[in-house]
Amino acid sequence: MHVLIAALLGFGAAFIVNRLADHLPARRYNQLARRNPFSSAHSLPPVPPLVPRAPLSRWFGITSVASGALSKRTARYLALEIALSAIFALLAHVYGLYLPVSFFYIYAALFALIAIVDIEHRWVLPSTLIALTACAILEWLFFGWRNVPHEMVRGALNGFALGMCLWLLGLAHGKLRKIVCGKAARRTVFGLGDVWLLSACGVLIGGEYILFALLFAMLSGGVAAFGAVLQRLLSRRRGQRRGVLAIPYAPHILIGTAVWLYAPAAATQLLRSLVLG
Repeated sequence: MHVLIAALLGFGAAFIVNRLADHLPARRYNQLARRNPFSSAHSLPPVPPLVPRAPLSRWFGITSVASGALSKRTARYLALEIALSAIFALLAHVYGLYLPVSFFYIYAALFALIAIVDIEHRWVLPSTLIALTACAILEWLFFGWRNVPHEMVRGALNGFALGMCLWLLGLAHGKLRKIVCGKAARRTVFGLGDVWLLSACGVLIGGEYILFALLFAMLSGGVAAFGAVLQRLLSRRRGQRRGVLAIPYAPHILIGTAVWLYAPAAATQLLRSLVLG
């Protein structure tokens, strides 16, 4: 019964995440346009309301599909509703529906929100990072069973230091590409938003785990990059125009963090098997 309740909670969380994934980037675009001296009031991009001004059948992906009222975001709505419902059900099966693990469900929803925004807009919004860090602090204040303050600070510093190293390597790669190819890279492989995300994830899982989380993130990112290369090669064979080969890195940071947040024992065993063969 508790698994079914968790699945329904996940479905409701997916609605909130989907609305925020539409609202927050649109608000950011609106703010950027307002700072542009050449923009006018009628040219500002619209910001959708958090509560949609539409029939109830269009609020959810599953009802949109059932009613035939499809939109460009219906696929994402439906996929997230299924994914978060399954994730919440799995968390309830493993950890139960107890107050001390309530933040595990919140983190899953926040991870989904950050990943969606980065995939669709290549942004890691400060508001989502503040929410993630605040939840980690609140979890310690309310329960204090999983982390301690000095380890949270150590995790933030380790995450920031690792992220800055990767960011500087990305800048060096861009400079080298400009020297060799005569063409500057339009964006770094690892952006500043990823640096701050890695620091926030360090607050969440601690100073030691963030090191291993980055390792898993690099493995996941490597698989995604290999898939992107294959897709690019296939598109060239079909005569399609080649796009810029770039993958969003925030989802892979979150995958590495989630592994050590939800299953540290299994992750430790997997890491030992990879190292020891």
